[in-house]
Amino acid sequence: MKFVGIIILLLLHGCLYVEESPHSSTHDSSHVEIYHNHYCDYTEPYEYTPDLCIMYQSSQPPAEFTCCVWYVGWGWSEEWCIWNDSCGWKFNTEYYAY
Repeated sequence: MKFVGIIILLLLHGCLYVEESPHSSTHDSSHVEIYHNHYCDYTEPYEYTPDLCIMYQSSQPPAEFTCCVWYVGWGWSEEWCIWNDSCGWKFNTEYYAY
C-alpha cells in the first residue's frame, strides 16, 4: 500500500520517468534494473500565448530561479517561476493592476 501511495504522489507531481533496462544474456534472469530519470516539462504554463512575458532571474549567482510575469488579460498578471531544484513552471502569485 505504501508503494501505491508513493506512485500516486509522484504522478500528481508530474515529474517521473521510469526506464526499464532490457534483459540481455549477461543479466541474471531474476533481476531487472530500473533507472529513475527525472523528466521535466518546461513548456509555458498556458494553452494560449499571453500578451506579454517579462522574464527575470535571481540576482545573486548562481541563479536560483527564473521567473516570468505574464499579462493574462483584463488587468490580471501571473508570476510563474522555474526553480533550480524543482521541475517545470510553478505558480508563484497573481495580481491585478488597474
